[in-house]
Amino acid sequence: MTHDYNISPAIEHYGCMVDILSRAGLLEEALELIRRMTIEPDSIIWGASLGGCKLHGNLEIAQVSMEKLMNLEPDSNGYYVLLGSSWIEMDEKVHDFVASNESHHLCSEIYMMLSELSGNLEFADYENKLGVI
Repeated sequence: MTHDYNISPAIEHYGCMVDILSRAGLLEEALELIRRMTIEPDSIIWGASLGGCKLHGNLEIAQVSMEKLMNLEPDSNGYYVLLGSSWIEMDEKVHDFVASNESHHLCSEIYMMLSELSGNLEFADYENKLGVI
């Protein structure tokens, strides 16, 4: 692009290319392009990478993309919704949970805790409604 047309790529050009490569399943190539960018990648770039990871089930690159997104936009939760998963760090290890996936080695303990939390939330809501009466 620079050589043929004397145009330096803008962030939008990179965003389109990362999106195209990611959707096509060329996630390694998309990541390599991001690493070679002459502009600092923004959340649009990493979001495009993350979308391709979801589409093609690449958790390794998804984790890289999510870490970059969390650094760029720590208050944004939209990318968690994109994945349909939850991520939590405990003891310097990242655990990811995808809706309806029961393959985590602590699955039974997780569901027991969710049941307990759900019961506590229902009780708190019940108490809250009593205060209105």
